Amino acid sequence: MATAFFRTNPALLPLFVAAGAGIFGGVGYAGYTLAKSPEVVVNRISPQQPWNKIKQHENPKVI
Repeated sequence: MATAFFRTNPALLPLFVAAGAGIFGGVGYAGYTLAKSPEVVVNRISPQQPWNKIKQHENPKVI
């Protein structure tokens, strides 16, 4: 079906190739950012900052 479509409309092939490359690049970059960027936090269940676990009446000390 796709080959018949591209045989009748060969000028649309570069459009589909460029759009496919753009979509693949966008999804690839989003996956790379999720995996490698320290600014992205995927775990929403546990707090990432330890100071969020301290209650108001507690007195934590560094030393």
